[in-house]
Amino acid sequence: MKLTITIDDVDIARWMERLEDMLMRCAPAPAPPPAPAVPLHEVLLTPEQAGQLLHLSPQTLATKRVYGDGPAYRKLGRRVFYPREALEAWMKEREFPHTAAYDYDGKGKRR
Repeated sequence: MKLTITIDDVDIARWMERLEDMLMRCAPAPAPPPAPAVPLHEVLLTPEQAGQLLHLSPQTLATKRVYGDGPAYRKLGRRVFYPREALEAWMKEREFPHTAAYDYDGKGKRR
């Protein structure tokens, strides 16, 4: 007794479609494109650049660093840098709709 199996082109095409479909379902999703690299000099600003952005002098920023009421900063060695996001957040904290909304710290001093 001899068994013969015949496969025609239609069967092969169906099997190939099924195989492609299974592979597409199992394949991982394509990775999103990498975010464009932002140069460090555009992210970290010197006190002079930060002062220009905030309309404050570098000396005023230095005084605010001493008293702790200025924007967040980073020290790299002896140099001071301000992250752009920290400056924008600090400006946003000081946004008031009118003068009566200006907040005091409870000690009769402004924040």
